[in-house]
Amino acid sequence: MGDGLVEFFTEMNINWWAVNKETKTLFPDDPIYRFYFGLPAAEALKRAAALVPHALRSMGVPAASAAWLEVPSTYLICTEDNALTLEFQREIMKRAQAEGANMRTVEMKTGHSPWLVDVGVFVGHLLDAVNTGI
Repeated sequence: MGDGLVEFFTEMNINWWAVNKETKTLFPDDPIYRFYFGLPAAEALKRAAALVPHALRSMGVPAASAAWLEVPSTYLICTEDNALTLEFQREIMKRAQAEGANMRTVEMKTGHSPWLVDVGVFVGHLLDAVNTGI
């Protein structure tokens, strides 16, 4: 907490977005590869076509607080994520736990959108988190 995402992404060498300086937005270099890896091609194309540029400003504003410091949480590590590397996801967890987060991790062999790729496994993890309270 405290860093903006741009700084954290830069630190972790996550640099797959294209910045539009005129509109002050960013957009992924390859949305299908980054966000929809593992989906059938037609579904991935449909989802990627619905994306809009993201406001750059929101990525640079440090978080003032974090719910995960107050509420027990589960972080689903997506082991085949092409947007957030495995190293990046593990670093997020390490930092959150170092700040006092009561957080457990579970892993799923999927890309960035597990609820689209394997809804059954994803819902199983979600129900487990609800039933255990973390």
